[in-house]
Amino acid sequence: MNELNRDKNYIILAELFEEQGENTKALDNYNRALEFVEDKDKKILILFKIALIYDEIGEYIDSIKIYDKIIKLDKKQAGAYYGKAIAYEDLGEIDKAFKNYYKSIEINPEYDRAYYYLANLYDSIDDLESAIKYYKKTIEINPKDYRAYNNIGGIYEEMNLDEKSFEMVNRSLEINGNFYQSLYNKGVLEGKFNNTESALEYYYKAIESNREFGNSYLNISEIYIDRKDYNKAIEILTDGIKYNKNMEDLYYNRACCYSILGEVEKALDDLEKSISISEDIIQYAKWDKDFNKIKKTSRFEKLIEDKRRELNDSN
Repeated sequence: MNELNRDKNYIILAELFEEQGENTKALDNYNRALEFVEDKDKKILILFKIALIYDEIGEYIDSIKIYDKIIKLDKKQAGAYYGKAIAYEDLGEIDKAFKNYYKSIEINPEYDRAYYYLANLYDSIDDLESAIKYYKKTIEINPKDYRAYNNIGGIYEEMNLDEKSFEMVNRSLEINGNFYQSLYNKGVLEGKFNNTESALEYYYKAIESNREFGNSYLNISEIYIDRKDYNKAIEILTDGIKYNKNMEDLYYNRACCYSILGEVEKALDDLEKSISISEDIIQYAKWDKDFNKIKKTSRFEKLIEDKRRELNDSN
């Protein structure tokens, strides 16, 4: 291997291994490349690549250590503080995440992604006003950020400010008419205004855009259940389960439909699956009138009793 090009050769190898998903070999070659690099900017570039691999494989503490190495080389690297914020958030260390998002913004006031994920973080702790503030700052920097518009719309809907929500969700769809979350939120809003057919239209569009977003199937099923069209509800729920195998509410709604139709074993199978995914389901099942046809079966009683005993034992 040419001594003068060792760093380049190792970087090429690292990138090839990275493309193939061989992260350990990629990390090894990036680290070898660092041994032959003198230029500070080039070192920083390689360190970012290493940190991003650690992020991707969930080794967040290691990624933070690498970002700290970058900051040691250059304290004005806003991206390193941003990377630390993302890693700390994944580790559940919210205060440190906030601190690093703010530091990245302090260094680069035009860092739209830092504002966006800072807004997400505020949204996750139900500080909705702060979330709206920073989503709007994101849009100010990047007017085409359809996700930020949609997220503001979602918050306004949660606050029952439906006209404002419509405005934001529509703006999101103007920028990207195929964004599943905006299509879903438009369906929710249409439903709130009793425009049921329009709501169904948007939910189905959301499914076309992303079959792995289970809430669209769930809301469609609830419309059909309200219409007492249980077979149609079962049809959409079955399709949803195909792509969302661990979404308890889809099994629960289908269990309700099967119970109402008198298909006892199918109802019990789905209820059991739903409870196996989320123990909280048991609290609803005990009182749900939709299960009247299966509540007196020995299997239902055993399912409830076994789960109750299991919960007591764990406590």
